Amino acid sequence: MFLKYKLPLTFSILSLLIIVVTAAFYMEHITEVMIHADREKMKEKLATKKLEIVSFHYDASEKLEIVFQDLLKTDHGRFIVVDPQGFVIADSNYSFPTENISEEISEEESMSEEETSEEETTVADKETTEEEHSDLHEIKFPSSDRFLDFIEEFKTQESGTISYEDDREIYYAVYTKLPIFEWILIFEESRSLIVSENKESVERLGVTIATFSTLVSIGVVFATFYISKRFTKPLSKLINAANEISKGKFNSEIKVVGKDEISELTSTFNKMTESLKESEKQKDEFSSMVSHELKTPLTPLMAYSEMLKNKILGPLNKDQQTAANAINSASTRLDNLISELLDAKKLALGKLEIHKKEFQPSELINKLVLDIDPLVKSKGISVITSSATARLFSDPDRIYQVLTNLVTNAIKAVPEKTGKIEIAFKDEEKSSLFYIKDNGVGIPKEKQSKLFTKFYQVDTSLTRKFGGTGLGLTICKGIVEKLGGKIWVESDRGIGATFYFTIPKEQVTIENISD
Repeated sequence: MFLKYKLPLTFSILSLLIIVVTAAFYMEHITEVMIHADREKMKEKLATKKLEIVSFHYDASEKLEIVFQDLLKTDHGRFIVVDPQGFVIADSNYSFPTENISEEISEEESMSEEETSEEETTVADKETTEEEHSDLHEIKFPSSDRFLDFIEEFKTQESGTISYEDDREIYYAVYTKLPIFEWILIFEESRSLIVSENKESVERLGVTIATFSTLVSIGVVFATFYISKRFTKPLSKLINAANEISKGKFNSEIKVVGKDEISELTSTFNKMTESLKESEKQKDEFSSMVSHELKTPLTPLMAYSEMLKNKILGPLNKDQQTAANAINSASTRLDNLISELLDAKKLALGKLEIHKKEFQPSELINKLVLDIDPLVKSKGISVITSSATARLFSDPDRIYQVLTNLVTNAIKAVPEKTGKIEIAFKDEEKSSLFYIKDNGVGIPKEKQSKLFTKFYQVDTSLTRKFGGTGLGLTICKGIVEKLGGKIWVESDRGIGATFYFTIPKEQVTIENISD
């Protein structure tokens, strides 16, 4: 699941982050270009204002700071005049209080009456004393020290550009020297003002970048999923094939595509699978051969022990009878074990014979009860049966084999004297349901997933006590699936177990293969 979805999704998210960061960087770059272009306009305004100041005819009766305040007026941006020490002389954003201006004008008018003459001159030709110059510093303008860091630059440069931060706002400014006391004329605009003036262009650019980024993002997502799929698909196949091998299935050959490292890994995996398959086949053939070889001498042994047990070959004393019974019981048990091995190999090789015919399931259950009656009576186990009236088309011998195996396991699991086993058959809409229920030790949930695996045993102590190969449930599962049905268990520790298996009603065409 990780390879199929999370890996390409991770790559897609990383790609989207790169696109977003790139788009943000591009927007920032465009904004800087916009500011640079705006600076050229600011220089033009600065040059126009300088020309206006230089060409202004100054009246000596007027206060210089008031004159400059009028000259610096602008409906856009901000003009500032500073002296060589960096102190503000005039500021277009500053307004003098009305009463102060009136008092100053009245004072100057009274003084002008005592003067003998008035003389007009231009600001460029005006000469004044240092005392008059210093009087200008009596007015404290807002942020009057913001240009102190640029004093050295003002001394050496006739004009230039600067930028600074004030109250978390970035300002861009252009400056030039005035021919008056070496004052500096500055024109500034805030970054937010520049951006707002170009709002329409910025919005248009933002829409363009957003559209482009969206299209690129969609393309990147699809490309990432496509590229990731090329890498993850063969890896997913390898994982699935490895899981199949862990279940004992060796038919998962993966098609090799290309000549890259993954293809080489796939080819090696196929060789390993083929080797395991061949090894498993040889093991099955060997087991089958050994089972047949054991079966051959066991047949006469069972026949003669049966004859001795039934005194066909003559009367036996008590010890001889006990020995004959033991030989017959051991040979029968060995025959059952060999039969299980043979059936398991036949299922693995696909050679288990199926002979279907019509029969009544109730007859199978009655026969089974008669066969196990001596054993359950000796252990004090009660058996309950329940069977619907119906006919079934399938292999009765193989179904009887499954029932016998499941009931035998139940007898081993239930306690003596108080053990209970229920054998039942139900006729359902699309299938016939068999189940065997007991009140035994139960099967823990964590062990049920491996219950139908070869040689797996839930409780080895029971195996040592009663014997068994661990193939019984594997054979049951193989037979039921061969007949087109399914088998499962419902149980937990200490509450007994119920094994269910279904047989389809419709006729399932199965080819009979003889071993």
